[in-house]
Amino acid sequence: MATLKDVSKKEYSAGDEDGTFEEIQTGCIQRIADAAEKSCLDREKLERDYKYVVGQRNRWRDIAEKNQRQLSATRGVVTKLKNKLAKVGI
Repeated sequence: MATLKDVSKKEYSAGDEDGTFEEIQTGCIQRIADAAEKSCLDREKLERDYKYVVGQRNRWRDIAEKNQRQLSATRGVVTKLKNKLAKVGI
């Protein structure tokens, strides 16, 4: 026996007796509800993916800023050492 969704997918002519108008209508509504539910699942997945990507972006941004500070500190130390060597005459 065909489900109401299957019945609603058929093409009908005036002589078909496969399903009543109410059955066809119910099947159509069920198909629309399934599609809406599926689109919500896709949206939830997109929202989860977005949160993950934003978190990763922030993590890597923090790491890059930390590395930049370390590099600046290292450059400062190198400059100080060069100045000391210049004073000594090396």
